[in-house]
Amino acid sequence: MKKLFLAVTILGVVLTTSAQKKANFTAEQKAALKTKQLTLALDLTNSQQDEIYELQVNAIKKHQEKKEGKADRNSLSDTQKYEMRMQHLDEKIAIKQKYKSILNEKQYEKWEKMQMRKAKKRKIRKREFHKK
Repeated sequence: MKKLFLAVTILGVVLTTSAQKKANFTAEQKAALKTKQLTLALDLTNSQQDEIYELQVNAIKKHQEKKEGKADRNSLSDTQKYEMRMQHLDEKIAIKQKYKSILNEKQYEKWEKMQMRKAKKRKIRKREFHKK
């Protein structure tokens, strides 16, 4: 009886955790959360918070538009893939320059370190995903 109860409990836990979805926040809500996180990490001033909030809203909206209009990458030609990659890198450069103009030198260095750590984590997760 104890084993049956334990099995049912474990099954219930597995089902409830797998049924949970990610929160569906709006672009403004996501930007507000990201701005608060950066404020805590970088000790931003009010004017910096406002500028970063606007930057975040625009970036999130662009990302959502790209996600909705995403074409099947296998059907794209090499030239189209190259153009998409170049556009993505140009956007990243522009965002980096905007952050550099908004943040002071110390804050910018810390922000860059945060971005590097995030990229490393993403790379590790990607590698682990492809192992499976």
